[in-house]
Amino acid sequence: ITEAHAVLLESAAIAGKGTDNEPKGILHTTGIGEVAMGTNGAAISWKKVVELETKVNSVNANRGRMAYLTNAKVFGALKTTEKATGSGRFIMEDAAAGRCNGYVTEFSNLVPSNLTKGSGSNLSAMIFGNFQDLYIGQWGGLDIVVDPYTSKKTAEIEICLNAWNDVLVAEPKSFAAIKDIVTE
Repeated sequence: ITEAHAVLLESAAIAGKGTDNEPKGILHTTGIGEVAMGTNGAAISWKKVVELETKVNSVNANRGRMAYLTNAKVFGALKTTEKATGSGRFIMEDAAAGRCNGYVTEFSNLVPSNLTKGSGSNLSAMIFGNFQDLYIGQWGGLDIVVDPYTSKKTAEIEICLNAWNDVLVAEPKSFAAIKDIVTE
C-alpha cells in the first residue's frame, strides 16, 4: 500500500495535471522551458538534448541538483542514437555512470510515453532541471486504518491509507521539457 502511495506521489510530481485534487507536476507547470521536436514529434537528437540545458541556462537557472529525467524508452534511445551520423559517439556516452551531456540522467516509467502531438501518438517526455526546486510536502505521516468490521459478513478486512501531500515546482524556470519524442 505504501509503495502504491509513493508511485502516485511520484507520478503527480512528474505529470500531475493539477485538477481533481491532483497536484500539478513539472510537465504541466506554467513557466517551464519547452523544447519541441517537430509538428508530430521526432526522434531524440543531441541538438535537442543540449537545447533543454540551454533553455534553463538562458534564464540563469542552472544551479543546484541539475539532472535529466525521462522514461526507459528514451533512456534506451539516448544510448543508441549517435550525436552525429557516422561519428560512433552516442548521446549518452557515459551510460555506465548514468550521465548524459555531463549531467546525471535517470529514468522512471512514470514519465509519460503516451503523449500526443499533431498526428503523433505514444510520444515520450524528457525533463532537464534543478530537482532541488521540486518540493514534495507531507503533512503528518501515513495513516493506515485496518477495518475488520465493515465487511465482516463476508470475512473481508478493509485497509485504507490516508496521506496528505502536495507538490510544488518552486522555480518553474529551473526546468525545461520535451513532450514529443518518438521512440518507436
